[in-house]
Amino acid sequence: MKFKEKRNDLLQKICKEYNWDYEEEQLKDKNRLFLKIKKREHVRKLNNLRKTKSRKYRELRRLYRYYDVISGCNKSIKHIRKKYKALQEKKNGKFHDLKKIMEKISPEITKWFKNISPPSDCVDRIIVSVAKQTDISINFDVILTNGLEANPEKYFSEANRDLLALLLYFEFIYAKSFEGQNKVLILNDVFQSIDSTIRLNLVRYLLKRFNEWQFILTTHDKLWKEQLINLFRNHNSTLVQYEINRWSLLDGPQLAIGINNYDEKLKEVICNGDAVDISARAGYLLEYLCENLSVIIHSGVQRKKDDR
Repeated sequence: MKFKEKRNDLLQKICKEYNWDYEEEQLKDKNRLFLKIKKREHVRKLNNLRKTKSRKYRELRRLYRYYDVISGCNKSIKHIRKKYKALQEKKNGKFHDLKKIMEKISPEITKWFKNISPPSDCVDRIIVSVAKQTDISINFDVILTNGLEANPEKYFSEANRDLLALLLYFEFIYAKSFEGQNKVLILNDVFQSIDSTIRLNLVRYLLKRFNEWQFILTTHDKLWKEQLINLFRNHNSTLVQYEINRWSLLDGPQLAIGINNYDEKLKEVICNGDAVDISARAGYLLEYLCENLSVIIHSGVQRKKDDR
């Protein structure tokens, strides 16, 4: 801007000396302007005016240099912009497919989040964006029904944040199935930190959304296992159950089929096991009986202080 101001001031002064229209000459480039000056001075080169040692020659030389400096700056700016544009295109191109998938699955994440989570009535939509803060960042933008934007980390409970992360994973896998992704989901005890109500609704979502998929689920929670069995049966989904009895470095896991026969397992360890195995099996059987009785007779276990 400083060089342009000096050039314009000097050009205006020269136009006044030649009695030219400044606005008109300002629109011309360097070559056209100095060609006109040389014709006016009747010289082939601007240096021919040097012999006169006049003030006019010094001013014309300064003007010539200003044009060169400005032209060089413009070329540098253009080169920087071109380089920056190339970097942006490369960056955007690198994540183009991922951004496209996230734009596609954001409405589905919103739909199922509102369907699964009871306190989600105030959520209007959830937007998933890629490389918004850094090259490797994925951000959730939660738009509320009142138009305000909320940060999921501050607005949602831990269970709802877990739900959001799982829905992102599930919907991403589901979208990729149309591009050849095998229809298999392996879920290794992923539901433990989620509230019981959300947990049940999330599995119902999986059984409905991924109804043609194969699931491999593991859990350490006996009661949750029973709930999973009932959910699969209620949705008429084929279910094969295994239990890992023991595991060793040499033999690997020992699997047992039909894992609800707690009474038979207890009888087996009574004959062949030690006191620790017997206590563990008896505990599993008691837990199973209490869980099913509480469902059948619709009652909880009432206790008093120091009772047995």
